[in-house]
Amino acid sequence: MDKPSIPYLQSLFTYYDVGDGALVWKQGRLKDEIAGTVTGNPPELRVRVDGKSYLAAKVVWALTMGHWPEGRIQFDDGDRTNIRIGNLTELDRIDGPGR
Repeated sequence: MDKPSIPYLQSLFTYYDVGDGALVWKQGRLKDEIAGTVTGNPPELRVRVDGKSYLAAKVVWALTMGHWPEGRIQFDDGDRTNIRIGNLTELDRIDGPGR
């Protein structure tokens, strides 16, 4: 699956690594609203970009680190809806059960 470029993501989202670590829409009809929907079991936060669903943690990683994660993302506290960058660890492709 082709992923959106980092500059494109930067044009869509503002990411604040403070407080609740919210991913916020930067433009459009949802401007200044928190992005994402909690889905699945276990629950995880996902966002839609151009009709495709992405794990919000991977979007935050891309915005913060400047590149999409190569491997899986581990949620250090086990909460897949906690997308604070300090709660995220990138795993090697062969490591652990993250996504």
